[in-house]
Amino acid sequence: LLCLELSKNKLHVLHVAVLAPLRSLKGLELASNPWDCNCELRPMRDWMIRKNVPATVVPDCASPPRLTSQSWDRLDLEEFACLPEISGSSNNFRGLEGDEVTLVCRVNGVPAPRVRWVRAGRLLGNTTTTSSHNSGRSFMLRSEGQMSNLTIKSADIQDSGLYTCNAENKAGKAE
Repeated sequence: LLCLELSKNKLHVLHVAVLAPLRSLKGLELASNPWDCNCELRPMRDWMIRKNVPATVVPDCASPPRLTSQSWDRLDLEEFACLPEISGSSNNFRGLEGDEVTLVCRVNGVPAPRVRWVRAGRLLGNTTTTSSHNSGRSFMLRSEGQMSNLTIKSADIQDSGLYTCNAENKAGKAE
């Protein structure tokens, strides 16, 4: 099979497993379908780019709203994204004064989201802050895979409060 015609079939997503066996495919017609250009379509778009399988008429996205009517060839692969999800983080955590306290945030998203920690409207980083509110407080951030940890060295009463884990990619932000 050299060319596959799938235009006007009301397709929202197409899984790469359907196309991968078609090794001699030289063309793929996908126009006039209501494509949902999110992370589910991303592997297929990536496959088309890597295998150099062109479409005579480049498809447009029907959704999500931020990509409606956008042509696939004008989008970076990062745009084919799903909203990040945050799970496994504790809503209430207690520690003893002087202890090292670690807050954990598990994130999931395609593409992998950027994770940030915020307290009282301030972005926290791998640093010792010098503001009067957090005089000399030390925070350590560590992200590995789907986990992000915020460690407060030598916890103090000044460290009590609301800490928020934010995860963001092209599809949006979760906290």
